[in-house]
Amino acid sequence: MKVKVLRVMGQVAATPHVRRHALIASDYAITLINVMYPKNLEEVRKERNLHIDFLRSVY
Repeated sequence: MKVKVLRVMGQVAATPHVRRHALIASDYAITLINVMYPKNLEEVRKERNLHIDFLRSVY
């Protein structure tokens, strides 16, 4: 029982950390789009909308 409680506590502590990594990865993707398509805000907008749509489908 103690091990299961500790595992649950570990998951609760790790969840915000993992979400932060997802946000950082999303920003890196936007940076990459800016490098691939300089000054093309439409491409950036499409990429960001993909991220937003994915988040809506998950949460």
